[in-house]
Amino acid sequence: MSLEEWQALRASLKEHDRDAEPPVLAPAEAFDDTRPDEEFRERFHPDHDPGQLGRNSRAVRRRLGSSCAGWRRKPRTEEFYDAVHASRPSSRERQLIRTWLQEASREDLLHAWAEGVYTWRELARAIHAAGEQTSPRCTDINTLIPS
Repeated sequence: MSLEEWQALRASLKEHDRDAEPPVLAPAEAFDDTRPDEEFRERFHPDHDPGQLGRNSRAVRRRLGSSCAGWRRKPRTEEFYDAVHASRPSSRERQLIRTWLQEASREDLLHAWAEGVYTWRELARAIHAAGEQTSPRCTDINTLIPS
């Protein structure tokens, strides 16, 4: 779906319900591609550890550690980071993206962004690459795009 088609779908839904969002994730280019700066990170996440950012995200480690406890080979934060940034994700990387979408709370999503794991555009691109653009969580992620 093109950005223009997605925007038209969104506009038609909002005519009837101003809070409605399309059930399909917007194209990646609709999302912001900036990372939070240190000042924002301090305000949003004041107890962050500078050693637990990006590839070593505490939010990702906590969520995947809990949600993937029964996996034969437990994922590492670096694996998730690589999955989000892969142009052609492997089956394991796609599974990590699926798991993140199913298991991560809204707070987990925000903390991972604040910890520099991804920009919203990078996350959207990864979701599309994993073929998960119709996941129920995508409706929540669409709310990050201004109307």
